[in-house]
Amino acid sequence: QKYWWGFDTLPVCDGDALEWQEYITGVGGVIDKWFDLGIDGLRLDVADELTDYYIELIREACHRNKKDSFIYGEVWENPMYMGRGYIESGKGMDSVMNYYFIGPLIKYFRYGEVDYLAHRIREIRNLYPADAINAGMNFTSTHDMTRGINLWDPRIFKNDYGWPWNLINDSHEFCKRYNMTQEEYDRAKEIYMAYVFSLTFMPGILSVFYGDEVGVQGIGNLNNRQPFPWDGGDKELLEFFRKMGQVRKEQPFMEEADLKVHNINVNYIAFERTNGEEKTFVVVNRTPEEQLFIVPEEYKQSSQVYTLKKSKPGSVGPYGAIAIKK
Repeated sequence: QKYWWGFDTLPVCDGDALEWQEYITGVGGVIDKWFDLGIDGLRLDVADELTDYYIELIREACHRNKKDSFIYGEVWENPMYMGRGYIESGKGMDSVMNYYFIGPLIKYFRYGEVDYLAHRIREIRNLYPADAINAGMNFTSTHDMTRGINLWDPRIFKNDYGWPWNLINDSHEFCKRYNMTQEEYDRAKEIYMAYVFSLTFMPGILSVFYGDEVGVQGIGNLNNRQPFPWDGGDKELLEFFRKMGQVRKEQPFMEEADLKVHNINVNYIAFERTNGEEKTFVVVNRTPEEQLFIVPEEYKQSSQVYTLKKSKPGSVGPYGAIAIKK
């Protein structure tokens, strides 16, 4: 028996492991069992180390149980460059955990890296199927990276060409001892809220890693897996997340709306979501200073406006944002 990366609890699923493939994907197998228990879909861990053939077997098993079942893949790079049809319509996975987009977006809000984000948005829009873009998992953080609130302390991360959550010091002891002061936390929360506001209106599905909505801390992979603070947490942050969730419900047109970027500069990002006659114009400020912008003519008479940090049409406050519905 071959094992994935030598872990004897994780048998290799590909190649000639026919008995194991049948155990997982066959009639009466593991996937059937979980759908019998009520699941709606699967997330495939390290999906880039599975073959197209095995992913297709998984898809067949999922759709055998539920026609509208959904499959996410944990893929960190661009799946369309990997030589496999991971998210080819009707064959493989439906979409991916959107690390490939989230990385540049974090670097933009943390360092003001404009070109990196602009290029990545163009690349994804040109290469990904539209359905995969609209269903991409746009997360606050994940179990494999630093917590959402801690992402905005630039002192602890490498500012290089790697992932923006790569730590300067990733020793277990350093990660375990790390904690922000109240002043550091308050500043991080301001940037974090602006970032989440942008995710709310970006194509894809805003996905909240449990505890991120109440400011659970933890850097590195392990210390980020703290239990949920059922008796505490940041109530102001929780209320903000609830508001963003309500915004998504009030704007169902964004489920399939196209993205048009108006401006990405070192101070703010301005973009538009359009689906037929329904449109929303969004501006998010990544700086601690007020930023002025020009409101497109067709949005000047709008009565439906969402704001963050005392923003208004034509002006976004420090780490503020605004979304104007046509």
